[in-house]
Amino acid sequence: MLAIDRVDASVRATVGGVLKDNELIADAQRRRVAADERQRALSLRLTAQSRRVDAEDRFDEKRADVEARREATDQQEAERAERIERDRVEQERQAKQAAAEQKRAADEAKRRRLAAADERAQAGATEGP
Repeated sequence: MLAIDRVDASVRATVGGVLKDNELIADAQRRRVAADERQRALSLRLTAQSRRVDAEDRFDEKRADVEARREATDQQEAERAERIERDRVEQERQAKQAAAEQKRAADEAKRRRLAAADERAQAGATEGP
């Protein structure tokens, strides 16, 4: 379309020059300026569209980066929570084991005291009065 408008303006300018018609020459100049302005407007629209596409691409990349970082952070948090829970369970297991060992030791000490008391009682009973 612009090419046709430019050709039209050139033909009008040529015919106006040959016929020495200043009005036709001025019309050709106006048409040439209008075609130049439409060309500039088209160029600006294309530039704006290109920038918009670039901005959308950058935005999509940043959004994807943010999402990836969020997912990584969520994964790290889940792993940390699992470690904390494993550590808690292990500490609880160790505490129960230590308590059981202490109970066994106390029971064994009590059993030994009772056995020693029984031995003393039997030894005292066999010695007589």
